[in-house]
Amino acid sequence: MEIIKEEIERISTYFTGKIVTILSTPINRQFDEKQSMDYFVGRFDHISEMGIWATHPTTGCKNFYLLHHIIGIIEEQFVKKDDPNYEEVMNEYEKKIKEKPQQQQSPYVDVNYLNQYAQEARG
Repeated sequence: MEIIKEEIERISTYFTGKIVTILSTPINRQFDEKQSMDYFVGRFDHISEMGIWATHPTTGCKNFYLLHHIIGIIEEQFVKKDDPNYEEVMNEYEKKIKEKPQQQQSPYVDVNYLNQYAQEARG
């Protein structure tokens, strides 16, 4: 149990305040790409032995993920509107999104797809 507490503290120290994607075990709900980002991307607020609290970066809505359903936490890169490279980065992002082939819909969260999406978002 002490090892878990140490790892929770290490995770908390690193991720608190950062934008992350939470990878979870499959759930019985179908999400499109935007919904996946809405539900699984957020600002990491807190972790405990029960789970993780996160806040949606634009709406401020809170999400809670039970720790025993979490597979991974991925740190995201993002660009703010006042960044001088904002338009260039967003144009490149939009170009990549338009080129992305449509995925087959599934009633479960595809962890491999979310991981691939996170990797592509990082550039």
